[in-house]
Amino acid sequence: MSTRVSRISMRTIVLLVVGIVTAAVLTAMPMETQKAEAATFDAGHIIDDEVFYDSTTMTESQIRSFINSKVPACTSGYTCLDEYKENTTGRSADSYCKAIAGGKNEDAARIIYKVSRACDINPQVILVTLQKEQGLLTHHWPSEWRYTIAMGFGCPDGADCNSKYFGFQNQLYLGARQFQIYRAWPNSFNYVAGKTNSIKWHPNSSCGTSRVYIENQATAGLYNYTPYRPNQAALNAGYGTGDSCSSYGNRNFFLYFNDWFGSTYAGPSVHPKLQTYYTQNGGASGLLGKPTSEAKSYADGGVGQKFEMYVLYRTPQGQYLRTTGTVGDEHWRLGGGGGMLGYPSGNYTKHANGGRSQAFQNGTLYWHNSYGTYYTTGVVRTKHDRLGGGDGVLGFPSGEYTVVGSGRSQAFVKGGIYWSSRTGAKFILGGMAKEYAAMGGPKGDLGFPTSDYVTHKSGLRSQSFQVGDMYWMANSGGVRYILGGMANTYAATGGPSGELGYPTSDYVKNKDGSRFQSFEVGDMYWAPGRDVRYILGGMANTYAATGGPSGELGYPTSDYVKNKDGSRFQSFDVGDMYWAPGFKVRYILGGMADTYAEAGGPASALGYPTGDYTKHKDGSRSQQFEHGTMTWAPGGDVVVTIA
Repeated sequence: MSTRVSRISMRTIVLLVVGIVTAAVLTAMPMETQKAEAATFDAGHIIDDEVFYDSTTMTESQIRSFINSKVPACTSGYTCLDEYKENTTGRSADSYCKAIAGGKNEDAARIIYKVSRACDINPQVILVTLQKEQGLLTHHWPSEWRYTIAMGFGCPDGADCNSKYFGFQNQLYLGARQFQIYRAWPNSFNYVAGKTNSIKWHPNSSCGTSRVYIENQATAGLYNYTPYRPNQAALNAGYGTGDSCSSYGNRNFFLYFNDWFGSTYAGPSVHPKLQTYYTQNGGASGLLGKPTSEAKSYADGGVGQKFEMYVLYRTPQGQYLRTTGTVGDEHWRLGGGGGMLGYPSGNYTKHANGGRSQAFQNGTLYWHNSYGTYYTTGVVRTKHDRLGGGDGVLGFPSGEYTVVGSGRSQAFVKGGIYWSSRTGAKFILGGMAKEYAAMGGPKGDLGFPTSDYVTHKSGLRSQSFQVGDMYWMANSGGVRYILGGMANTYAATGGPSGELGYPTSDYVKNKDGSRFQSFEVGDMYWAPGRDVRYILGGMANTYAATGGPSGELGYPTSDYVKNKDGSRFQSFDVGDMYWAPGFKVRYILGGMADTYAEAGGPASALGYPTGDYTKHKDGSRSQQFEHGTMTWAPGGDVVVTIA
């Protein structure tokens, strides 16, 4: 046989005249619920060559299981495909198929498997062809005739089927072999790949023709086997019926294949720059698996591509790097090696908490089922890494890397990191981190942290911020913060270990602009135009009982004074307050306070106050002391009486 055979002689040899067109080509045959979209049917590229000629897609057992899953309950008196058996004859090898051994009582799965392997045709193609030609996989009352012309081979349109090609095994073998003949002699038949072809819509010539550029040999083979293109009405109908010029053979082939076995396309090819690594690591059945995306080429000359098991990158320097799992997927979504994170710079890591992480040139990606997928980058990443990364004091990220004004921040499972150009990167933990975030973080009252979270030997936790300080102590009422000048004064007294002790109230902002906060041993006050003042012990309690700054004493005008003899003193807008060991807290107001102070206070002849400052109904005032009495009446002077 010459390498070029005329179209006429070739038809004789391979029986092109059989037409391979049966009633099924012109019958919609809606056998099951449609999943595939007929709208995705590409007339010029129905199926990839890599898929069509791959005889390894199913084992004999898988073919049998598939047939069993599709055949419904068979009507009594009929033999459905799952039960069909026949004796088969051996066939010698030729230029198109390898030899096939005969067998006794072989079932359909066995016959399909043997034919697909011998003729190098995808068994899925044979199964779909049996369905689109005769509906054999889902028919529950098939006639013997359907098995006789199972593949529609030798059944030309408008003529009787040729009995020479009858029989189930005969049909499968000759149909599969025919596709290899089309492949071996691509330019010797009506429809040729790589060219624009005129294809009929329907056997009725009045329906006209269409012009189709056939992209590959498998698609050309389908048209040579079933020489009609489905029109738009056929495609719009899914498995249903279109119009009088609709044909369905190639449409049904496409729909059944997609619904039963997935895409008719082999998928992306491996990028040439990745091919060496891919081959060395086992190809499709090896380390990476099959490619699942088109490759991406990056501006720096690198390349990346997703595979079933990994995402593979090749750097401009020729280094191969991998990512995988949710971390790999997120990195790919962010642009892969050409994105903001760059190429992998560390190994994919499994953590004891069940999480995963991987370092990249410009950041680290973390994933955990409970926290999500986030990356760290820049100064936040540097700080987090220094603190032990995902296994360190902060744990995994629980929020996105965020721009806060000119600063940066990120939440972690156990705290947060905050950075500004003035403060640097600082971390905060636990309840203090939660309170800080609730206050608005850097946008809140405290501003950015100016120190790291500090753990003291006493168990105290503290941290400084641009506008204040924050504290926590076990069993002390929770997290407390102090702002502004009050924070500075409190720190100067020694903070929680100083004379005020731990804060027992939140920092209070009053409507008049003043500020107040209580502590274990006293209270602190500030008002516009005033200095920060604090009062301790019983004097603090007495002052609060009088109404504090809005009471009769007014605002403190001096610091709380500790005298060498153990006594205490403090001045206010309208008076003074005293305390000494063995005495109660007493305060004196107005002119009486001035007179008492001028006389020397507790060191004067009057001694220490022993009675409260008393307001009488007539407007006069009086107070008892150790050694006398002090009185005042409206319009008069203060009178001191020494006992």
